[in-house]
Amino acid sequence: MRDKALCAISQNRMISWGDRITAGVSGGADSVALLDFLASAREGLGFRLYACHVNHRLRGEESDRDEAFVRELCRSLGVALIVKSVDVAAFARGTGLSVELAARELRYTALRQAAREHAGDPAGDGGGLKIALAHTLSDSLETALLNLARGTGLKGLCGIPPVRDEIIRPLITCTRGEIESHLAQRGLGYVVDSTNLEDGCGRNRIRHQAVPALISLNPSLESVFAREAKSFSEDEDCLCGLAEAALSGAKELSGLRIDRLRPLHRAVLLRALRAWLLEAGLSYDAKRLELVLNLVKSGSGSVEIEGGRFASARGGYLTLHQAPPDKGAAAPADERAAELPEPGKRALFSLSNGKTLTISVFTREELKKTRKCNSLDLTNLADYDKITKIVILRAKRDGDRFHPARGGGGKSLKKLFNERKIPPADRPGLVLACAGEDIVWIERCGVSMGAAADGRTERFVLFRMGDEKAGDIFPSGENNESDGT
Repeated sequence: MRDKALCAISQNRMISWGDRITAGVSGGADSVALLDFLASAREGLGFRLYACHVNHRLRGEESDRDEAFVRELCRSLGVALIVKSVDVAAFARGTGLSVELAARELRYTALRQAAREHAGDPAGDGGGLKIALAHTLSDSLETALLNLARGTGLKGLCGIPPVRDEIIRPLITCTRGEIESHLAQRGLGYVVDSTNLEDGCGRNRIRHQAVPALISLNPSLESVFAREAKSFSEDEDCLCGLAEAALSGAKELSGLRIDRLRPLHRAVLLRALRAWLLEAGLSYDAKRLELVLNLVKSGSGSVEIEGGRFASARGGYLTLHQAPPDKGAAAPADERAAELPEPGKRALFSLSNGKTLTISVFTREELKKTRKCNSLDLTNLADYDKITKIVILRAKRDGDRFHPARGGGGKSLKKLFNERKIPPADRPGLVLACAGEDIVWIERCGVSMGAAADGRTERFVLFRMGDEKAGDIFPSGENNESDGT
């Protein structure tokens, strides 16, 4: 057990010299083994060791017995102890949580409080602040099976992670049998939580019924799971890394560009959407993720995620809103002047309705070199020498007409927006760029025929909504940005 624990610490970089570690000690076999191991390893690994016992006040005299046992254990090992008493039953009633979930939440809160209190020990000499828990390989297997029974993705099959934030689990590669063998060799006793002997909760049924049945089929079940869980974790890390990169590449101030999400493999896209929702502080489940995935596929629609917040697909972007976008018109931008930047430069213009417009100017040679100019960019390319250097950015007005570069003749904006299938609620918020009385560009509609770039254009103007990086336009990757705000 000791060798496995030391190996897990090294492989997962759990402990650094000078760390202050608070071990959670319930008095059960696993936590006693953990504290005993850490007490013997503290000098060699150079960390300070403390302990915390959380009395859940659920089992009357038995809970008090556990607390007394832990106090004596810590005294014998020379480990400073903080005891936290919590009222799990009252918390469960007040929050509507199950007793198991309420106990878990209060326990983690108490452990973090104790760790901070230990950090104020006058004997403390700096270093990291960690909380060590006694989860084992057997616990990890039970967790994976429980997740599988409830419904899970690949992440749920990975079991319990060795490290999560400040939480470390040195015994995560040790089986329960190895724990008990270690205690017997060391002559250490432990207490038994009587509720662990009952089959009232799902985990206990997994432990008492499912695991023994599976071990009867394969006595090496725990070793097999350890190998598979490592493989699952590596696959999950790889997919999450791809999703993170994809999400970063799809982000603009206007939202996530749907055209950059659609080519992604389903496994990567789901993780990107999951990360996007988590960044916004939204919870999710498989059903909600599937609904958001369908928004990406269809390119239109809206679905409530949580608490009146909606995910919507419109105009090529996936966005989050406090209310469905079709329940109110988008806010129009106030009129303002915008000076075109010099060739090789770009300018960002922050508008009053919260949008940002980027105007970039570059030469034909720069256009030839870039490999990131897509079809959407081409519809937004204007000829620098066909428009005045000062343009006016504004919202639509009654009587506005536009002659799109892609043909179709001059038409009212209402007819143009109908042809482009732009929802009526979006139209007031669209940004127009005007040279004098002429509209030279409209958000989501492109440039006008009179201002469009052609085969003779030497200097190009690119209009883009959002804060686009200069490297997307200028292949040199230099910072050619000028601030138009």
